[in-house]
Amino acid sequence: MWRDPLSTCTILTTRANELMEPIHHRMPVIVPRELHAVWWEAASGDPEMTALMEPLASGSMTAHPVEPRVDSPAVDDTQGTLF
Repeated sequence: MWRDPLSTCTILTTRANELMEPIHHRMPVIVPRELHAVWWEAASGDPEMTALMEPLASGSMTAHPVEPRVDSPAVDDTQGTLF
């Protein structure tokens, strides 16, 4: 039995959509809110689950430039402007 669902997480990735492609070849799987129930109820390998692993439509996302320090493991603070 799962006792503490907040103690761990996994980020599933898929190929990049048109918006993300110039930034990186992969992106997180993003499940739209209206499909959360399908995500939780589908079994691994089900066609419904496979469909949810597709990249989110580019029109549903917005890209914003950030400072290089955002991706630096040497930076561990909340100082500076990130956006």
